[in-house]
Amino acid sequence: MKLRKLLAVGMAAALAASVISVSAAEGTVLFVYGGTSVGEGDAAMQKHLEDMGFTVEMVEASASSTDMANGKAMVYVGESVAADAVGTKFSSVDVPVMMGEPGLFDEMLMGDYNQTEGYEGTHTVVKADHPAAGGLSGEYKAFSTTAAPGWIYNYADTAEIIVEDQEGNAAVCLYDEGVAMIDGSTAPARRASFYIRGQDAANATAETWQVFDGVVNWLTGSTDEAPVESSEAPAESSTAPAESSETPATSQAESSAATSSPNTGDAGIATVLAVCGLSAAALVVLAKKNSK
Repeated sequence: MKLRKLLAVGMAAALAASVISVSAAEGTVLFVYGGTSVGEGDAAMQKHLEDMGFTVEMVEASASSTDMANGKAMVYVGESVAADAVGTKFSSVDVPVMMGEPGLFDEMLMGDYNQTEGYEGTHTVVKADHPAAGGLSGEYKAFSTTAAPGWIYNYADTAEIIVEDQEGNAAVCLYDEGVAMIDGSTAPARRASFYIRGQDAANATAETWQVFDGVVNWLTGSTDEAPVESSEAPAESSTAPAESSETPATSQAESSAATSSPNTGDAGIATVLAVCGLSAAALVVLAKKNSK
């Protein structure tokens, strides 16, 4: 009976560990940047994506190509790129794209663009119940210093606006996979605009990063209700085991078989525990306990 309890606890712990392990972000982000070297804002964004759990592949805009998007979790195009160095390279890829270069909104069939120079105002989450808001609501300061955030207009009716600037301009705009873009074509994957321009990510506030995380998680399909990691061992159930529907003769035969072949039973349980991912050390401890 003790061995059965150990088996139940072991299997529960292994299954819990497997669920927890998938809560972190995974995959590779293709980060397209401009310039002869990576600027401080692009570097800040690269580090932030890595801290989220992604591998980040940096590529200079002129060296980027459409096929580089293959197999990626997401493509991020920074505002540091020259628009004509990217053009329509990522317009039709079936990979999520976050567009930070407003000059490419039209090439991405998302809308038209503008920006506000010398901006010192606030931003406001206008759709707090959307996972892309990252759990943020209301008004917030987007940058710690004067910035030049971008915004989008003339977007399609199918777009969802998550954040607006102080003037009511759309700062974060989303297109879900399969919806109509501005030319009536279908979005091959999720698309998002984000208001960080130039190297302003170096001065982004915690609230801006919170929204950024929400947009990235929405784009990549990461769960918005990831399991919470717990170091506590699973509690034993206090519920009495259900009565067996087997006949007494069958139960007695099984009991006899278990008594006459203890090594076979242990081997089977050890195999199950191994499949569940328990270590060899755990199996040794189990074997010692069973032999007492």
